Amino acid sequence: MRNLRAALAIDRYLSGEDLTALRKDLAISTGRWQRWWQGFKELVQNRDQPLAELARLLREPPELLEAWWEIWTKHREKDPGIATRLGLDQEALRQPGTGTGSRQAFAELLRRRHGYFPAAVEQFLDELAELAGRLNRQERAPGAIVYQAVSDREPAGKKLSECQLKAVVLDYVTPEDWELVNRDNAEALKWTRLLRLATQARSQGATLNQPDLALLLGLSTKSVQTLLKEHPGVVVPTRGMVADMGPALSHTDKIIRLYMDGYTETEIVRRTGHSYEAIENYLLDFARVTYLLERGLPVPAIRKVLGCSRRLVEKHVNLYREFSGPDYAFMMAKVRRLAEAHPVKKN
Repeated sequence: MRNLRAALAIDRYLSGEDLTALRKDLAISTGRWQRWWQGFKELVQNRDQPLAELARLLREPPELLEAWWEIWTKHREKDPGIATRLGLDQEALRQPGTGTGSRQAFAELLRRRHGYFPAAVEQFLDELAELAGRLNRQERAPGAIVYQAVSDREPAGKKLSECQLKAVVLDYVTPEDWELVNRDNAEALKWTRLLRLATQARSQGATLNQPDLALLLGLSTKSVQTLLKEHPGVVVPTRGMVADMGPALSHTDKIIRLYMDGYTETEIVRRTGHSYEAIENYLLDFARVTYLLERGLPVPAIRKVLGCSRRLVEKHVNLYREFSGPDYAFMMAKVRRLAEAHPVKKN
């Protein structure tokens, strides 16, 4: 059974699945995955050696190594460039070299200049290769870019330099943008792009602040602020709003109240000008607070589990109390089912 899981894990990873989701689905610990991946790399790099000898050195069954090699052959035939993208190119991995592109040279740099222990070097290089492979596997449409944005779980008041970043794919330019090009007035184009970029980042678990949007749009921060003020009825999920760093918290109230009053997500999208993904994120936050509150967790514990501000949790708690009456029993039941369908992930 373990051999089957090890083969399946490597096969799915090479197929482009997200490593975090894959490990969770197959219940694979970090240590076990690293051991399997290291063993798989050794097999790829040293296949000229007898299989029995490799099995002895790697302490893995020969049957597993045979399965791994069949999987590797299959994926390499489908995609000849997979070795380079995943950091499995034999020349780069096995030849010491003198260039900065050599894995061995980079490992030596980490050991000598930065004092890394050998085990730490290998772990760092594996994580770096995994990140590069994940970014290279992301399907991007023409005009899309990868941008490093702050995770939407980072609380307010934390220094940006200390925040966790997430790589998100943003549609920088779309065919629809060209339809809005107007030499006399570019406001419609600016607003459409601003809303799209902020919403796409949020739907991928990250947030853009006003300087991010200014950089991406080629505007000043003041111009971004002006655009936001000109559309007070639209919920734009900037970092300031999501992390509860300003008065825009009332937008969350608006979406939840519309939902509890029986409006469909499509109707809420029309009324707020927001995307389905963003609406679902706000409702899911409320559902998770409801779930934890009904299980007896106090506000500080809920804040810690969800990784959001205390004020935002308290806002959801007040909404929960407001809608706990018999008039909203049906909608609250839907909220509970939403939370059960998306279990809380502890930070």
